[in-house]
Amino acid sequence: MSSIYALVLILPTLTYAGVVENAKHMFQKMDADGDGELTRKEFFDYVKNFDENHDLGLSLQEQKNFIGSLSPDLVQYVEAWFPIGDTNHDGKFDQSEMDKSFAVLDYNKDGVDTESEFVRYVVEVVVPA
Repeated sequence: MSSIYALVLILPTLTYAGVVENAKHMFQKMDADGDGELTRKEFFDYVKNFDENHDLGLSLQEQKNFIGSLSPDLVQYVEAWFPIGDTNHDGKFDQSEMDKSFAVLDYNKDGVDTESEFVRYVVEVVVPA
């Protein structure tokens, strides 16, 4: 299960508009060039800023720092969903696990995540039709 999927499962109290705004905010912070497409490079360039020990993975604390940079209100939930995204249970989100999370959001499998794909995924999981 991707970390983003786990994240949105624990946010049932957000309104639909709140979910959309939260998703847009998260996406825009990671989209470094502001072109509306989040590449793997942009994603990993953003994430690596939080890899304090440079082990190519994010520990629980590093993950809290990462999520906090995107949406400070969500930091309190990181401990609940961190083990779900850490599929090999080594205590960190490694590059493979983060790549899986990124790929889940790419609906049309063109190698980039657009804001609409990101928001669509979050809305479908948080506020199912």
